[in-house]
This record gives sequence, C-alpha cells and structure tokens, in this order.
Amino acid sequence: QWFELPPFYTFHIANAWEEPSDGSIRIAACHFDRFDFDALESDKMTERQEQSIWEYCLYPATGKSSMRQISSVCGDFPVIHPNLHCHKTKYTWVAKLSSVPGQPVAFTGIAKVDLDAKPGKDGLIGEIEFPPRCYGGEASFVPRHQNPKKGQEDDGWLVTYVCHEDENASKLHIYNAKTMDPKPVAVLRLPARVPLGFHGMWMTEEQIKSQPMC
Repeated sequence: QWFELPPFYTFHIANAWEEPSDGSIRIAACHFDRFDFDALESDKMTERQEQSIWEYCLYPATGKSSMRQISSVCGDFPVIHPNLHCHKTKYTWVAKLSSVPGQPVAFTGIAKVDLDAKPGKDGLIGEIEFPPRCYGGEASFVPRHQNPKKGQEDDGWLVTYVCHEDENASKLHIYNAKTMDPKPVAVLRLPARVPLGFHGMWMTEEQIKSQPMC
C-alpha cells in the first residue's frame, strides 16, 4: 500500500507505532524540506535545510495520510527509551544543531521534544546547551529502569561525548533526561579525544557480557 505526502527528506526516525484506536501508523522523524550535503561543510545552512521533528500519519483503512511539524527546534539523531521502539512514545531527545558563520554546522546541545504536543503548539519542553566551543553528537538515553512499565518514560540520563575545543579534549557528559537540568550530573575526562558529531549507543553490563566472544 502506497501513501502520498508532499516531498521531503529524512535521515533518522525517532520512532513509529500503530495506534490501537484507529489502526493508523504514526512516524516521528527528523524532517528536511530539502537536503544539501555541502551545507554541512559551510556556513550556508538555510531554513529549508534545517531539520526538525515532524509526525507523519498513515491511515491504511482509508489510504489517507497527513504530516505536521511537532517542534521547530533544529536537531537530529533522535533517541527514545531503548525498550520502546515500535511502541507509542511521548518523548524524544535530539542533538541540537547550530550553524555558526564561518564554521561547519555543529551539535551544540540536546533538546527534549514532546511527541504528544497538540497541533499548533511547539513540542519543545527542554534544552541543554553545551559550554562555548564545546560540541557533541548523538546522546544515548540510559533508562533508570530497563522495563519502561516500572517507571516514567523519561526517567533516566543522557550520555554523550563532548569535545572541548579550547582544551583539545573529549569529555563524557551525563545529564538528567527528566529535568533537562543544564548542569551535568557528572563530567568525565577521557584519556584520548573522540571524533565528534556522530552516533552513540548505550549497552548494559548484561548486554556486553552476553556478546559472543570470538
């Protein structure tokens, strides 16, 4: 079954699920009106090239579809509770993008978005800004409870590598994902610099121990 929507571009999906009430498919993703790789290496980011969280609704019973912007905050690399993929979720966190004239586009913080935001209301509910000249990448959400039924969906921490340019060093920043307090819970200096601006992943001790060893 095919659905028609206005043209757009997306790299990363926050989540998707089927609504039990009407059988519709809801998809939350980082949406571009258009995309230009060259803009990532320049100071030419335009409004139409900026990505933000949108919702796409597909209705298999009728063949209809719709789309709407959930938040205007510019960001990518959306993350959710790791055990809620393909289940209805309320929150996603994105790496905030900022275009500084004369410098490549960089991730300068983390934003929390309410996927249940009513139409016409911006779903942005919290922002964390890294210190000046500090740049990160995708933040991993580490839940307090692996079973999302045991606590609130956003009860956990955001963990991300941040490059401190003036120190030529990388540090692990840990933030409270529920409160979005801009003051980190902890900052750990790493023994070597980590390349910035890409994906992250959190694995529990149990998951690491269960990996097959060659």
